[in-house]
Amino acid sequence: MTTNGSRRRRPRWRGCLTVLILLAIALGALWVLIQLSPWKLAARVAPAIADFTGEAGLRVRELREEETSLGQMVQYQGQLKSGELALFDVDNKGNVVGFFRQYQPGMAVTISLETAQQVADSFVRQHYTSPSLIEGPPDTAELVGSIEGVRFYRFVWFGSDAETGSLLPQQVCVEVSAQNGQVDGYYALDQAVTVSARPQVDRQTAEQAALGIVSSGEPLPAVERYDLVITTVPLLDPEGKQALVWRFTLAWPPDESGYTPMLDVIVDAQTGELLSVEPY
Repeated sequence: MTTNGSRRRRPRWRGCLTVLILLAIALGALWVLIQLSPWKLAARVAPAIADFTGEAGLRVRELREEETSLGQMVQYQGQLKSGELALFDVDNKGNVVGFFRQYQPGMAVTISLETAQQVADSFVRQHYTSPSLIEGPPDTAELVGSIEGVRFYRFVWFGSDAETGSLLPQQVCVEVSAQNGQVDGYYALDQAVTVSARPQVDRQTAEQAALGIVSSGEPLPAVERYDLVITTVPLLDPEGKQALVWRFTLAWPPDESGYTPMLDVIVDAQTGELLSVEPY
């Protein structure tokens, strides 16, 4: 209602209150957006990644978390100072056990094996947790990748039992770009050994068990490789148990297209039981 031809004026405090409410809503929405943003400072959510890269301001986002045969693993994606995206695998102890640069250059080879090995040696001594494993040169050093695709050098150090030669669950792999000499990949395994490294079943007996997968009358494949290994059984099973096994790689003659069929056959080194047959 108006009197004397004038309108009733709204109190000023009502307008101020409206502004405050809108400001509070806006700030609340901004806070929610920040909380929901997948990118976070690595130093806070996974400090080992910041230490691993030496980039204190690196931001990462969690891609997946899963239970593996090596325990709980979390994979993060981060953008390096160079602008490249990289993947990081972090174990349940908070250690970086895997690193992979998502963008890699192409097929040219401009770095020598010797130069790449120097890069790998320096990198692995900086990041791997078991110095005794990497005291000597790598067990394998090779140029891998197809001529049409990405070429890189792969260096691998294996832990082995001094008495039996069985491969232990201790391994580190470094991949160095053949184009620019930067480390494009890293994988580390350092598990405590909880079983005996001495087999009760010798290689010849285990090999016969492996060849038993071949049907009667069919030609026997060649044994391309064999290893005595401490691994998880069943393989890659989060509920698996550590065991000593014989691993045989069987190869058949090439078919008409030139393809060579190959299988990995796993035999329990304590019981002789055939545990698994997997494509190579």
